Amino acid sequence: MIGRKKRKDFIAVDTTYTQKIRLSYADINAFGRWRPAAILTAMQELATTHGETLGVGRGALFTHGLVWAMARTELRMEAYPTVHEEIILRTWTGKLARFFFPRHFSFSRADGTPLGSATSLWVLVDVNERRMVAPSRLPALPPTDDAPPPFPVSVLPPPPLAAEPTRSTRAVVFGDLDLNHHVNNCRYADYLCDLYGFDFHETHVLERFEIRYNQEVTPGHVLTLLLRNEEEQFSLQGTQEGDDRLRFIIAGSWASCPSPGKI
Repeated sequence: MIGRKKRKDFIAVDTTYTQKIRLSYADINAFGRWRPAAILTAMQELATTHGETLGVGRGALFTHGLVWAMARTELRMEAYPTVHEEIILRTWTGKLARFFFPRHFSFSRADGTPLGSATSLWVLVDVNERRMVAPSRLPALPPTDDAPPPFPVSVLPPPPLAAEPTRSTRAVVFGDLDLNHHVNNCRYADYLCDLYGFDFHETHVLERFEIRYNQEVTPGHVLTLLLRNEEEQFSLQGTQEGDDRLRFIIAGSWASCPSPGKI
């Protein structure tokens, strides 16, 4: 047990880390399903705790003027659990690929039934210069795992959709920000989900989505969002007003979901 988080059970084994959680009401949406943003939050917390056991947590990096930043993540779900369900989260590190530190995840019910899996790429960022730096800035590289990712990882960006985009704007608010003073990686899932209505979410769940974080989004800006839909496929592009640089792209697919929790 760690601190006051009595409902969490942590087990550290070499380069693989497993955490048991029980979903709370804050983790689910209006239809009782595990929220995509809450899934990303669980991944972030698991990666943070595992990083600390490997000696590359936030505190250790900050002494060298560094922080971790997520560059890309892809999530694939088979089913969505609901409130009070016990979930087993597992993460393991992949082999360093130039500037990118891979980290993978799997989610299952307490009985071992698979719920989903994810991959992610992390980079080191200089705190003062706010730019990506080489892994050589670390005193020592963290250990890696020989286990493969849960699914093949594409290095190519998703192909563009031909549909005409729906344009909207969204201001960056204080609740979007994290300790790095930019929009937290988990909030982008909310940016996507908030563009779809109540009735849509009643009968659909995210089957797969990929987020590419191209440029950080910082306080005091308004985002321009371009959403494209082609049947169950979607893509969402975000730029900051007054700046045409693509800040992020989210792409993936929805699945029909007539009964809550099942794809």
